[in-house]
Amino acid sequence: MLKPIILMTLFVWSCGTESSKTPVGSNPPAPTPTPTAGPTPAPGGGDDAALWAKAQPIVNKNCAGCHASDGFIKSLAQWRASKAKDEVTSGSMPPGKPLSPQDKAVLTSL
Repeated sequence: MLKPIILMTLFVWSCGTESSKTPVGSNPPAPTPTPTAGPTPAPGGGDDAALWAKAQPIVNKNCAGCHASDGFIKSLAQWRASKAKDEVTSGSMPPGKPLSPQDKAVLTSL
């Protein structure tokens, strides 16, 4: 009497539940992908990293010599939070040698 009970228990246990069964030859449904946060588009178009990659060499070349010790701008966010764009737009920065029209256009477009 004990042998049929054990066999029946093993049979039921090995079958699992209905929700865990996947028909033979079929694949279980793929999980829904979780959206990831991508780069935030900049107001002028494009992403911030690409804009800063274009502007950083200009800033380093024309600003770092004098401003490296006073909280030098190292990111697009810092550039936007500073008055540097206004100074470049007005022509008061950088002093001495003006920016090329192309460099000025890049910095004033940020």
